[in-house]
Amino acid sequence: MRDQLVAGLSALGISLDPSIQDSLLQYRALVEASPIGLTGLKDPVDQLRELVVDSLGAASVLPSGLIVDLGTGGGVPGIPLALARPDTHWVLIESNQRKAGFVRSVLEPLGLSSRVTVLSERAETLGQDPRYRDQAQACVAKALALLPVLIELGLPFLERGGVLYAFKGPAAPEEEAASKLALFELKGALEDRLSYELEGRTRYLCRVRKTAPTPKKYPRRPGIPAHEPLG
Repeated sequence: MRDQLVAGLSALGISLDPSIQDSLLQYRALVEASPIGLTGLKDPVDQLRELVVDSLGAASVLPSGLIVDLGTGGGVPGIPLALARPDTHWVLIESNQRKAGFVRSVLEPLGLSSRVTVLSERAETLGQDPRYRDQAQACVAKALALLPVLIELGLPFLERGGVLYAFKGPAAPEEEAASKLALFELKGALEDRLSYELEGRTRYLCRVRKTAPTPKKYPRRPGIPAHEPLG
């Protein structure tokens, strides 16, 4: 399994200490062993590629400081990125109590207890909380929602100038085109779309920068951004 990890890191142009590689492999094993069904991927190599290596596609571009992971599920992409970037602190948001409990349980074994906080609450609610609103330097989201929804959920957490990093597949250009209203309303600007290759498939990171304070009415109440996207 380490050979596959090293090959994946090499494809991304990333070099990590063996101790960090050990922790990444340990995390994958903990996900596989969890009884609550954190992933539909059954093959360990697929788990490593999609949960760990793909998450690290953002490792070289994230700023240092505080980063919010929206809808982290079993800890993706936040846990792999926190391991790869010891200069970061994280707030991982997951409304599902069982999944949030799993992520909390892996923090100490992985040595992340001092740098990672897990909150089992809706992003819409936390985005209106002054303890978290306007505080983060970056926000990430993987396999959570369409880009207009992520813009509404993510930009309220960011300080002015902070960046949302949205992991996307082939539909990235279409989602960007559908995000004009969300960008206008939330005071964001689509900065660029980074790409990287993973086993012959192109993956994308859509980067949205917060250019001005987010209006206080956003994010809207829980469930509304997903059911009524701005666009």
